[in-house]
Amino acid sequence: MLLFSTTIITLVIENNFYTKDNNHPNKSLISGTEIVEISNPEKNKEKGESPEKVEPENKSPDIEKISTTNEELEKKSSQISEKELIKILNERTEQVKNNSKSIEENVSEEVPEIVSLVLAKIISDYKLDNQNFSLESYEEKTWGSTALGCPKNGMMYAQVITEGYILNVTNYGETEQYNADSKGNYINCSEINQSNLNSDFNFVKKYNLEKTEKITLFTNKNNKLVSSIENKEELLSIIDSLNIEIEVKTSEKCEANYKLVFEKISSDIEMLVYCQNNPYYVEVEQSLNAGKSILSVVEKILTNMEFPGMPQ
Repeated sequence: MLLFSTTIITLVIENNFYTKDNNHPNKSLISGTEIVEISNPEKNKEKGESPEKVEPENKSPDIEKISTTNEELEKKSSQISEKELIKILNERTEQVKNNSKSIEENVSEEVPEIVSLVLAKIISDYKLDNQNFSLESYEEKTWGSTALGCPKNGMMYAQVITEGYILNVTNYGETEQYNADSKGNYINCSEINQSNLNSDFNFVKKYNLEKTEKITLFTNKNNKLVSSIENKEELLSIIDSLNIEIEVKTSEKCEANYKLVFEKISSDIEMLVYCQNNPYYVEVEQSLNAGKSILSVVEKILTNMEFPGMPQ
C-alpha cells in the first residue's frame, strides 16, 4: 500500500513538472527540492510531517516518458543550483569591487593647482572664450631641457632637468597641447610644431658654411675686431648648431651692432647682426628675423673673450 501510494504521488508530481501547460506559459515550475521531498513520504513521516497533497491543474492526457530517476533529478538540480549561485555571487562581488574602485578614483582625482593656474594664464594670454575651452587630460612629465619637449627650430635652451605637465585641451573643438613646468611657465606645443613644419631656411646649406675655416666678429660702426674662433672642434660645434631648418621672417632694416664673418677658402660670408631694438636681426642678402640661431654664435664668441662684454 505504501509503495503504491509513493508511486502515485511521484507520477502526479512528475506529470505536473514535465507536462507542457499551454494555458499558463509564464507559470513558475516547481523546484527539484520540492519534488524530492514529496516523493519520500517515509522521510517526511519521520519528521512528523505528512506529504503534501498535490492537485495538478489542467492535467494533460499525454505524459512524457521519464528517463531520469528522482535521485538523479535531486542531485542534478542541487548541483546546478549551487554552482550557479556561487557564480552569481562571485560576479556580483567583483562588480561591486570594480564600481567602488572607480568611484574612489573619481573622487580622489583632483586637478593640481599649478595646472589650473596655467589654464587660467592660457585663457588670459590668448584671450580665449572659457566656455569653449576645456581640459581633456593631463600627465606629469620630466624633460631634459627648458624646451619642455617642444623645441622651436633656431632656439637655444638650457639643458636642465625640468618637471611639469603635459596638458591636452580642446579649444573650439580643436585639440591643442600645452606643456608647462612646475613654476607655471608654459609653451604652446601645437603652435611650435606647426611653426617647425613651416621651417625651411638653413644658413649652413644656403651659404655653404660647412667649409668655414674661421669665424670673426667685428663691430659694425668702426669695423673693430672683437674676437674670432679658429679651433676646429669649436667651429664644428657652431656649424652643427646652425645646420637646422628654421623659420625666418622679413624684418625692417635697422642699425646693426656687429658684423659676423664666416671665412672660407673660396669666399667669405658677411652678416650684419644684432640691433638694439631687435637682437634676432640678421642681414645677408635681405633683412631677416632669424631667432636665436645666429645670435647664439655671437654670444659664444663674446663669452670666449678674455674680458667678455657687449662692445658698442
